[in-house]
Amino acid sequence: FGVDFPAQPKRSTGTYQAVVAGKVPTTIISAEEDNTTYRVVISDFRKRLEDTPGILIEASFIASTEGEVVADTMSRTDNGQKFAKYGRRVAVLTKDGGKKISEVYFVGGYMLNFETIISPKGDIGNPEVGRFTDSIRFNLERDWTVPPPLPANREDGPRLLAPVKAGQPAPK
Repeated sequence: FGVDFPAQPKRSTGTYQAVVAGKVPTTIISAEEDNTTYRVVISDFRKRLEDTPGILIEASFIASTEGEVVADTMSRTDNGQKFAKYGRRVAVLTKDGGKKISEVYFVGGYMLNFETIISPKGDIGNPEVGRFTDSIRFNLERDWTVPPPLPANREDGPRLLAPVKAGQPAPK
């Protein structure tokens, strides 16, 4: 996966524990900046693939219990049907006056929980928070500097057959 941390991340280990998921070792990659913690918690469920839908629901439920829920929705990364990954996004106003946003995905048997934790001293409207979650990518082989082609159907608009550089006309 790839994600844009606003500061140099550090790596540590921990444990994820829940009723359905059980106790699972984790790798944690995190960075802190401006009273906000950005982290990715990675848990290995490759030997329990049949349980992953329930574990995903449980993880998003746990996130919703950490305060007043202000958003609970499906999340999606990467563009195009071929590359898209779907998960859950939960945002809560925490009991201490901060905010926590969690996006949980299962990819290749791993649960990846992308968390942004804004302390009560932090800026809840900080645009870096959105940049972190909006930068989540799983298809790292794709050249993200080239936009995907537009739809091929005339009704849906023209199709670009090749990338167009700034200042150059689109191919015909």
